[in-house]
Amino acid sequence: MSRGGRASGVRDPALDPAVDLTADPAVDSGPGREPGPEAEPGPVDALRQRWQAETDRWATVARIALTEIRLAGGSALVLIGLAAAATVLVMVCWLLLMALLTLGLVALGLGAAAALATVLGAHLLAIVTIAVLARRCIADLRFDHTRRALGRTDGPLPAEDR
Repeated sequence: MSRGGRASGVRDPALDPAVDLTADPAVDSGPGREPGPEAEPGPVDALRQRWQAETDRWATVARIALTEIRLAGGSALVLIGLAAAATVLVMVCWLLLMALLTLGLVALGLGAAAALATVLGAHLLAIVTIAVLARRCIADLRFDHTRRALGRTDGPLPAEDR
């Protein structure tokens, strides 16, 4: 045994030049030393890593959002074009259907003027029906009963309750 109470063949790692002292976190904690790669990060390093991770995450989310906004804008334009095309097609189909109905009435023996007048009369009846239904729906948008319950009457309320 040597003086330090150790066996003579065992050397102190701190005195051995072949031993890398920077790999031991306990040794790294001395003043003036840079932490080794295996040392646990301090609170500042942990906060910096967390901040970097969050900024990377939000940058990725922003890139995804911008890409989806561009995609949505393009899709909105396509949908507007498709709606316009569908509207034109519906109107053309309706005109052709009315032309066929008029030709059918002419084939049944009605004169051309009488057939057109019949189709026109059917359309005018449909317009009147739509106007009456729309007027009833518009009256429901005034919230008459709610305004009466609140005591606010900005305009005339209907005499009848529905």
